Amino acid sequence: MDYYEVLGVDRDADQKAIKKAYFRLVRQYSPEKDPERFQQIREAYENLTAAEGGQEKEGLMLQFPADPMGDWMREEIVTLMRYRDYKGAMKVAERGIDHYGEMEGFLYFLAICQIRAGNTGKAAKNFERLIQLFPEKSVYKRRLAMAYYERGYGKKAYEAFGKAYEEGCKDYDFLNMYAMCCRDRGKSAQGVAILKEATRLLEKTPGWDLYELLDNFGGILLMAAAGDDKGFAEAAESFERFLTKNQAGLREYTEDVLQVFAALIWQCKPQSKFQITMDLVQRAEAILAPEKGRERDAFREDWKLLKQEIEYRRLEGDPRLTDVMAEAYEAFVKSHKDSSIARYILRDTQLCVLEEWPKIKAQFEIVKKEYPIFWEKLKDFAYTLEHTQDLERLRQQYQKDYDRREKFISGGYYYERYPHRRQVQMAVQWSGEDGTYTRSQPKVGRNDPCPCGSGKKYKNCCGRK
Repeated sequence: MDYYEVLGVDRDADQKAIKKAYFRLVRQYSPEKDPERFQQIREAYENLTAAEGGQEKEGLMLQFPADPMGDWMREEIVTLMRYRDYKGAMKVAERGIDHYGEMEGFLYFLAICQIRAGNTGKAAKNFERLIQLFPEKSVYKRRLAMAYYERGYGKKAYEAFGKAYEEGCKDYDFLNMYAMCCRDRGKSAQGVAILKEATRLLEKTPGWDLYELLDNFGGILLMAAAGDDKGFAEAAESFERFLTKNQAGLREYTEDVLQVFAALIWQCKPQSKFQITMDLVQRAEAILAPEKGRERDAFREDWKLLKQEIEYRRLEGDPRLTDVMAEAYEAFVKSHKDSSIARYILRDTQLCVLEEWPKIKAQFEIVKKEYPIFWEKLKDFAYTLEHTQDLERLRQQYQKDYDRREKFISGGYYYERYPHRRQVQMAVQWSGEDGTYTRSQPKVGRNDPCPCGSGKKYKNCCGRK
């Protein structure tokens, strides 16, 4: 496995860049939703941030045999781990256990190598044994909780995290993973509290990185979105204070702030949370906006697209609005109007709306009052619907343009929902024998039933065009 590729970082990336990529990815891929991807991310992170032997990072004084063979085995394991030959290191550790019994150092090295090699199930069993042998060492409880979580044992991990936390395991990485475990178990309020503790710890650490703070505040906001409105509103206010306090430095991370909001859109479900999100986005835009120049124009465009997406997601979940209105949002707001597919989608949507008019007229009023981005694009069409004298003629005009495009583009809803509107094309063929044109189907008389299946006479249906 290419660990740098897994995390999406350059090979010369420093520890901060590796940690930044790691926390961004683990918030997206949990061990319950995508265990394979999560395990790859954890394995890459463990390997790229690992100290040579492992125990240096955790402040452990390990017990080893006091003889030349034991010393050699220990040094051999450390050397193999330095070169990431974890299978080789595991074999040496297993030989040490076979020869000396369950010696702490060999058991620990074996478990660490198993984690870095992706064998978290076996590692968990070894940490369970270490806890039995050395119950006073809370670091093994810490490692066990993390191994359970990496393995996808959600319930066992949650309980193990709680025990390790009570015994004082409160380092930054542990708290972050504990918070994610709480999130996955549906305990968002507890997860928010744990992640706030990790944030306070980071702020007290000399030389803390602004991106890590952004990641934590963003994580709190995303986790709070799964809870009640009050907790979410508090998290939104906290995020705004963070943006205001670090305004100058965060302009460098505007794209990352946008990513937080983009992820937040998919977390929000109640309409009230969409409104809180939209308000926060508007304030964040004002805080982080460049003062002038092309940079400001590009910034405005990015935030415009974000606000469109928020409004669209909110509209999708609005029970007062039908699917036709969500399709209209895509056609009028999100599509690129200069493409032929976008023009086809627009005609398809306009025809569907015409079929439902005036039953959906009240929905246009809701859009006018509550969805300003959508209404700005929709209002001209709404005016046409309100003031045209002949809706049927308008429909025929749109259908003529639609049919011209429908020959080449598929996927429209109009004829799927309203099949009686499809025009029957009478194919005409040239006969070389007698030099005449012949029809592939009999000619339909004006008083005959319409071939579209509407039940009307042809002259009163498709023949009117």
